[in-house]
Amino acid sequence: MLSLAIALLIAAALSLILMNFTLSSAVKRQLKCEIIMLTHSVDLHNINMNWNPRGEELLWRPDIMAPKRDKPDVLSYDYRLKGGFINDFISTMKRMLPYCEVRYAF
Repeated sequence: MLSLAIALLIAAALSLILMNFTLSSAVKRQLKCEIIMLTHSVDLHNINMNWNPRGEELLWRPDIMAPKRDKPDVLSYDYRLKGGFINDFISTMKRMLPYCEVRYAF
């Protein structure tokens, strides 16, 4: 099984390629994005398992997640890993969509 980071990068790269070929020049000049890493709870995990079990297998990674400080029943990716995931995504995105500005990432 692919690691979570690799799977997310592949999915993102495919989306970026499609965007690059379909967006007009006017849209490309205005394009901005926001990068939001998911938080998760056991309840949401159970709902997602019914909706998209294969996708949830990639997202539900308690081994690399930690409880949020303000909501202990909600898991978030470890900040050190999360920073690496975001940096990897931005690097890939900038290679494929150099005209797209990142407004913020968290």
